[in-house]
Amino acid sequence: MALPLLNKRLFTLASSDNACFLGEVTRSSVGTAALTIHARTDTPITSEVAAPRLLSTLNNLRGEVSLAVPLHFLEIVTIALPAMPDGAVGKALPYHLAKAVNRPLSDFIYDWQIVERHRDRLQVTVYLFPAAQFQVLRSEFARKHLDIKYLEADVFAAFSLLARENRLRPDTATLCALIWKNSLSLAVYEKSLLTLVRTVSATQPQGTPAHNKNDQPTTPHEGPSLTALDHHLDSGEVDSLLAGFDILSGADSAQRAAAAINTAPVDTTWADYLQHIGLEIMRTRDYYASVVKGGAIKRAVVGGAESFWQELQRWGRTSLELELESLTTLPETADCPPMLQAISIGTGTRG
Repeated sequence: MALPLLNKRLFTLASSDNACFLGEVTRSSVGTAALTIHARTDTPITSEVAAPRLLSTLNNLRGEVSLAVPLHFLEIVTIALPAMPDGAVGKALPYHLAKAVNRPLSDFIYDWQIVERHRDRLQVTVYLFPAAQFQVLRSEFARKHLDIKYLEADVFAAFSLLARENRLRPDTATLCALIWKNSLSLAVYEKSLLTLVRTVSATQPQGTPAHNKNDQPTTPHEGPSLTALDHHLDSGEVDSLLAGFDILSGADSAQRAAAAINTAPVDTTWADYLQHIGLEIMRTRDYYASVVKGGAIKRAVVGGAESFWQELQRWGRTSLELELESLTTLPETADCPPMLQAISIGTGTRG
């Protein structure tokens, strides 16, 4: 019998572009989870001062920590490997991965997932984080008897929460879009896998759309069409679609992904911003259907749009013909924004 004093305490470290939050997740006997915020700082976890500030006033918080960060904090590389048993992938991956990144592989910690299986090859997506940065964080937290055990991207934590709440269906592809101040994290989940992930720049305007009622987004049909491509794609069209989706293998993959993040247009109005979000959701959905040949995406879950949710929902219904669902119904609190609360619970209750 496990004694209460021996139960491990579960902590979460969730970061946005401009803040991070250290919380503790407690689970009840009926499966619900609650989050208590112990500390926060107005710098991202990648800042050198973030960890010391978070930990400066804390004592007696022994336990394990799971860290969740925006997708663009990680480097994402997709690699094609020859067909092999799953157990051999871990041994073969370092050789192929070393050729796909422009720094020594020892500079990173990484995790990977097989996302496609073909007769002659496997498609593997790899998530990399700077090793030196992680070790500094781990050392800082270890001084407070907090052991960082897990590090994952925001979309994994979001889908973990959806699974916990029984909001994922095995026969339905689900798209998730997480909206940060300067970027979007997008992912598609199908058959227990995140089969497509991407991140793009999107700078959020000041204020809210309510400040200018006439600032309404135009529909995408007034610009280039991004509807599903069911015709034959020539090589030029394929390259255009692949840019920014991190599908190509090797060095080209990392270069294209970086270009997609750094060269996306800066949004200056709420009309442009809402359209940009909608177009990226549409682009991800249509690419998934036309190129990845995945299942039809009929659901899109969105986090981070609490202050402009009605405007985004309206845009989704009229221009995407897609009903948008909120990632969370948690209330806005002074302790922690709803999306970061959801991500914290998702990453903190994975075990």
